Amino acid sequence: MSGENNPRGMLGKTHLVETLTKMSGSKIGEKNPMFGKTPATETVTKMSISKGGGTIFVYDTQGTLVISFSSARKAAVYFDCTHVTILRHIRDNKLFQNQWILSFSEGFSATTKKPPEND
Repeated sequence: MSGENNPRGMLGKTHLVETLTKMSGSKIGEKNPMFGKTPATETVTKMSISKGGGTIFVYDTQGTLVISFSSARKAAVYFDCTHVTILRHIRDNKLFQNQWILSFSEGFSATTKKPPEND
């Protein structure tokens, strides 16, 4: 497939600064397809989760809830680490800082994890 109908027609190329400015200005205010619209709650939840949102629960090794956070980023600030570290420990079901079990709730369906096996 070649020519103007090729979806990869710009592959490896860049737009001129003037073209980028025009494209940017064409979607401002009332010209923006989302202008005046509010995204659905489900959409906001999905966007939040994709950016590390959702409730983070912190349990001690006996399974007692110690604290919860509204996002991985807030948990990371509390524990002085990155949100990636928080999410990695949840995904891998590993003990965090040798004393905490982390669990994640997406939106309204809470999930809990069993304490990780000690290696």
